[in-house]
Amino acid sequence: MKDIFVSYSRKDSTIAKKFRDLLTEEGWSVFWDVEILPGQAWSDQLEAKLNDCKCIVVLWSEHSLQSDYVKEEAAIGKSGKKLVPIMIGAGISPPFGFGMLEAAMLSDWDGNKENREYRNLIKAITEHVSPNKKTGTAAATQQPAHSTTTKTASIPISKTKTTTTSSPPVNTTKSKTPLFAGLGLALLAVLVAGYFFLNKSNNDSHTHTNNGKSEGPGIEEVGRTGGTNPPGGIDVKPVDNSAAISRLKNSISDINMNSKKTIDTQLQDVGNNKKEIIAPGKFTALKKTRTDLDTRMKQWVANGSSDLEQLKEIEADSKKYLTALNGSLGDVFKVVESVNPKAKSLITQLFGTNESKRKAARNDLMKTYGKDPAVMGALIKQCNIEFDKDLENNGIFQTIWALNEISRKSPESLRPHKKALFEFFDKSMKSYKVGTQGQMRNIRRNLN
Repeated sequence: MKDIFVSYSRKDSTIAKKFRDLLTEEGWSVFWDVEILPGQAWSDQLEAKLNDCKCIVVLWSEHSLQSDYVKEEAAIGKSGKKLVPIMIGAGISPPFGFGMLEAAMLSDWDGNKENREYRNLIKAITEHVSPNKKTGTAAATQQPAHSTTTKTASIPISKTKTTTTSSPPVNTTKSKTPLFAGLGLALLAVLVAGYFFLNKSNNDSHTHTNNGKSEGPGIEEVGRTGGTNPPGGIDVKPVDNSAAISRLKNSISDINMNSKKTIDTQLQDVGNNKKEIIAPGKFTALKKTRTDLDTRMKQWVANGSSDLEQLKEIEADSKKYLTALNGSLGDVFKVVESVNPKAKSLITQLFGTNESKRKAARNDLMKTYGKDPAVMGALIKQCNIEFDKDLENNGIFQTIWALNEISRKSPESLRPHKKALFEFFDKSMKSYKVGTQGQMRNIRRNLN
């Protein structure tokens, strides 16, 4: 069993290897998919490793954001409460559903192990699994299980006057006048005792009444606002948080305006038929999170508008929400693209009954519209519809064959529709023979 599973896009394998080596140096055992041996079932081995590991480290980049495999592995880590994300791509946000998790920002990391984000990464992993070696940078961040704690003597609130008496020096030389020395010592003892007796009586006259109860300032009065402080006491003044609270309120207000403006703009495009909502469940979750944040802010105001720490938490969660919102727009809203009328005719012909016209339509679509994302989206959508009508429609096989070729030559025209395409594959894979299944797998690999 490995301590850590590293999830990454194949295009980031060089960076993934560096992190694998770093985490190994820190004292953990690390698994990544190149360790799967020939002859072993790839998906079964990955699933077993994901479930057995104690921590899943995901590397978010512009490549991994497009990989359904990475997202699925990250989802397993999140559901198991063992996910630690790292941002290795600059200017990107985590995919929807992962924006609320704090990530180590290492896109511009220079390799310095004293870097704060790197140290936070090590601490985050250590919370899931301790490093196996006793030395090293990761082990240094761990406090020993049985550390020796030096106790600091508590400082009393009220000061007590202490008088220290020094014993007279001992004369190591035998005295020639022992009688006079003894009388001198006795006289000194009488004087010291008298001094203490008189001093105690004087103190008692100031701190006691006739019934014996203390009238001097008690411990609970020291530092009390508006009270009388004893000699040496500290007058504790309330901290003025008004400036910090004002700054946080302005920050939260700006974040709220930005997030609401973003949603309103998207909904306006939907109303003008420029976009469509393709993930209503996610959109509902986004609106609910926005409502929850507004409710928390109203409750903070109702409670007196003075809890600085609670306001900091609201600001932090509002920032995470805005990041998650901006990162999920592509998953929730889709641009409605107009399709060339001739391309529409070819798609209809492709799924018709005339076999010779089907092949001609397939070749024309590949040659003329293979690089047009709008036409490819319409083709994938129609293929899905035809499968529900008649899974033996030969136009489906012609479409899969064409998409396999296009995924090799012009994958960018298919990537905007990757989700819909992969959902179709998941639904139809078991209905077709090995050859068609192989073409579907090729398309997956080419688009990841």
